[in-house]
Amino acid sequence: QARDELEGEFLESLFTGTYSSEAAIRSRAERLNFDLSGDTVVLVARQDSAADGSSRVRRDQLLMGAQGWIRRRAPAGLATVRQGALAAVLRLPPGQEVPDVRRLAADRRLECAGALGGSEVSVGVGRAKGCIAGVRASYREGEQSLTMGGRLYGGGRVTNFADLGLHRLLFAMSGQPELREFFEDQV
Repeated sequence: QARDELEGEFLESLFTGTYSSEAAIRSRAERLNFDLSGDTVVLVARQDSAADGSSRVRRDQLLMGAQGWIRRRAPAGLATVRQGALAAVLRLPPGQEVPDVRRLAADRRLECAGALGGSEVSVGVGRAKGCIAGVRASYREGEQSLTMGGRLYGGGRVTNFADLGLHRLLFAMSGQPELREFFEDQV
């Protein structure tokens, strides 16, 4: 439990950029045996909404699903529950064959669904990024791909940010008055 809390605090700092310095965050990473020197990718999993619109997510269930998945499929990874979703950071091994992130995400979706009693789970995958700030960017992309995947394809799927093409730009512009005016003018 203490390790889960330390990992959660560490990942929260990475996702929000609220660390005091790169040296400090590297030191925290070393204490957790997590190497920040190479590329990382972030996967974000969330239980799809229940038919009645209620959320049945339990933090301990999500973490249990994540820990089993990390032990078996991604031992160089860390995970935490953030805003009702399970966020996992995977370190991609330098100079070695890059693991099939799509397959890892699909396995993670199934593992989390099992931990939640068979509920549908969707996963968003950010792009692989280098440097410490890349973790934050990949997390945002994972969140965006999770949201867009649900809107475009429905639940129970893995959506990779790199595969969203033009939808990435449209999502970034959502809420902008220019997009709404363009829509009204054209449609």
